[in-house]
Amino acid sequence: MKKIYSILMISAIVSCTSNNQTDKIKLMTLDPGHFHASLIQKTSYENIDLTVDVYAPEGSEVNSFLNSIDAYNNREENPTNWKINSHLGNNYLEKMIAEKPGNVMVVSGKNSKKIDYILSAVKAGINVYADKPLVTDPEGLEKLMQVFDIAEKNNVLNNWSSIVGLSYIAAQRTFPFYNDMAEAKSLLESITRSYGHRLGKLNKSRVNTISQSPTITTAGAGIEGFNAFFKYAEKMSPLGNATAEECADYCIFLFSDMSKKITMQNLFHDGGFSNTGISEEIIDLLDK
Repeated sequence: MKKIYSILMISAIVSCTSNNQTDKIKLMTLDPGHFHASLIQKTSYENIDLTVDVYAPEGSEVNSFLNSIDAYNNREENPTNWKINSHLGNNYLEKMIAEKPGNVMVVSGKNSKKIDYILSAVKAGINVYADKPLVTDPEGLEKLMQVFDIAEKNNVLNNWSSIVGLSYIAAQRTFPFYNDMAEAKSLLESITRSYGHRLGKLNKSRVNTISQSPTITTAGAGIEGFNAFFKYAEKMSPLGNATAEECADYCIFLFSDMSKKITMQNLFHDGGFSNTGISEEIIDLLDK
């Protein structure tokens, strides 16, 4: 059975075509404004066409993107073999929609413009792969609701599809310096329950979040005290912190039919941290 999988709060995949479409994925990168735009191309994929069309204004941002792809293609270990068609100019959005050489638009950064890019693409029947945040103000939220209305009208979620979001235990407990991200994760978990019920009734889709161990990422490194979070969780967890690779494996399980009756859950993937009051390692540290 075909599936459409979306990972929320890391990225959003918005499909606007029929769920019966089986074409090979062909990427179009629009106005890359963040290094996230090139990360999908660090590896070549069997079901993704190796030719990518880039639509953007001329400047340092698109040059940085193109340099990243060139570096992937020319590295010594596991080089990729992407072919880039560049379409540079001021009317890049209109040109992409008119020419439509691919079926998935990749957009990253440019937060003030991103929702306009997404809405234009969805109206034109183009699928979207975007990083967060999707919107930054109430006007953008209204446009995002239009996007979701179009997606629901086109019935883009297949029966028994799976949606997975990444959360963190700061949604339940207080962590200094995590700030408004804690509230955002709490909201995400609430949305998971609400949409899990709604989409389960609609087409048997399931919606879950994973509460992952502190994981070393570029974003995580920007949180004050992150190294202490990481070391503390490692000493508290009987199995140790779950790695990014292990989290990816867990996501695959949740995307598979083996988890088809799991929905509306926040699932702790943290080596036992969430159920541990104190560990011997922490006691030893405090006794010194």
